[in-house]
Amino acid sequence: MNIYQAYSYLLLLIGIVYIVMFLYTLKPKENTLFSIFSLLCLTSAIYIFGTWFQLNASNIEQIYFGQTIKYFGLPLSSAIWLVFAFRIQLRRKMSFAGVIALFAIPVFTIMLVATNQYHHLFYNSVSTFERDGFLLSTREPGLLYPINIIFSYGVLIFVLYVFARAWIRSKHKINSPFFWLLIGGVVTFLLSAIYLLGLFPVGIDTIPLGYLVLAFVYALALFRYNLFDSKQIFDKKIFSEIKEGLIVTDESGLLIDYNKAATEVFGWLSQANKGRPISDFDHGHELMTSNDQGFCLRLAKGEQTRTYEFRITELIENKHNIGRVYIFLDVTDQVKTLKDLNYMVNHDSLTNAYNRRKILDELENRLQDSYSRGVDLSILMLDIDHFKKINDTYGHQAGDSVLAKTIKECSEILRKGDIVGRYGGEEFLVILPNTNGAQAAAVAEKLRNRISKTEHHIGINHVKVTLSIGAAAITASSPDIRELIKLADDALYEAKKSGRNRVIFAEDTEIASED
Repeated sequence: MNIYQAYSYLLLLIGIVYIVMFLYTLKPKENTLFSIFSLLCLTSAIYIFGTWFQLNASNIEQIYFGQTIKYFGLPLSSAIWLVFAFRIQLRRKMSFAGVIALFAIPVFTIMLVATNQYHHLFYNSVSTFERDGFLLSTREPGLLYPINIIFSYGVLIFVLYVFARAWIRSKHKINSPFFWLLIGGVVTFLLSAIYLLGLFPVGIDTIPLGYLVLAFVYALALFRYNLFDSKQIFDKKIFSEIKEGLIVTDESGLLIDYNKAATEVFGWLSQANKGRPISDFDHGHELMTSNDQGFCLRLAKGEQTRTYEFRITELIENKHNIGRVYIFLDVTDQVKTLKDLNYMVNHDSLTNAYNRRKILDELENRLQDSYSRGVDLSILMLDIDHFKKINDTYGHQAGDSVLAKTIKECSEILRKGDIVGRYGGEEFLVILPNTNGAQAAAVAEKLRNRISKTEHHIGINHVKVTLSIGAAAITASSPDIRELIKLADDALYEAKKSGRNRVIFAEDTEIASED
């Protein structure tokens, strides 16, 4: 058996190894690295079998065919290797745009090789010679051949860097999978250099020998060191530095682990308390007994009370619950922002009373409640007399000040359950739940009297304003918001028409139901 026959058998063995690893990684796995590694094994096998076919070719056409097969595997395996290393180094998936850009050169290389006989841009020429019964070939690089070389070696250097960094993170342990992957990468780099420099017997491509070494270290990483176990890749350092708080318990609620962010919230998270039930500690019972997948807790932190949003993930193995992971984040600022936005949506920014939309919604709801419970309800329509004159005389800022203070004074008189909203301009609507006509008239008179005695300081001027108020009550079994507002509005019109600074109650205080 000569060296070429031995090399041919070796190529078959390497290809079979990669096919076996490819088939193994086809099993459903939770870790996405298995999918990447599966493609890496497949493209590596294609390259190896292409090399074998080319070595065993009996004519130039078969050599070209084997060459094409090789380049369907080699550049793609380099790109997939880079994706694999990227996933390990940055612990996230490459973007779609990044994947497209990465595979552009391999696809371009495949097209160049497949059509090389028409343009000779990849290989300028291919010559053959026979040795020991094998038809071998040599190639003269073409104009675009360096693109593939630069890409392949750039990928290889990046991969070596990634594996070196991962090995350093493992504190230079020899039994780290990344140590062996680094060794495999270095050997592949050296064998590739030997082939390109022509330091091996003519016709022998030494790059597949590097793939043999890689197959060995891949198998070692798979079956010896569980490389694709996410706990190995996303190590304790990452668990510790993630910004969300993490607490891990077993199925009985015993504390198993936690990260740094969690210790800043719960002081009882310590090595000494591992193995103890979290229910023994502050708020631990609330966590342990919660059946909701998401909930919020308000916790004291110094002199402040902070809001934390919790999510619970059950740990399932072989259909059995083996524990829980509590993931939580400080959402105090988000909650406050949401509360402020909700307030802005429903309130008039000047007077802090409800805006028109909100006060009408409230009136509709109160009317329905009045109907369903059979209780009284009254409304008041308030208007500041001669308000335009204040704006014209003292300016709109003075007018705004008068509006704000007037509503503030009214709010001090109104009961806790009463509701006030800005209906439009200087006109305000007051809802008085559980209030009949006589009671509403009394409240309106208090408001009118209070405002008429209130002084507004505008520069050196002391200004007083008065209110005209229209009131209406409903005792019907089928309330109608438009008719009730019209009654109060008509009463307000009568109050202003008859001299202002007075309360007029709607003559028709009952709204009959429609048949």
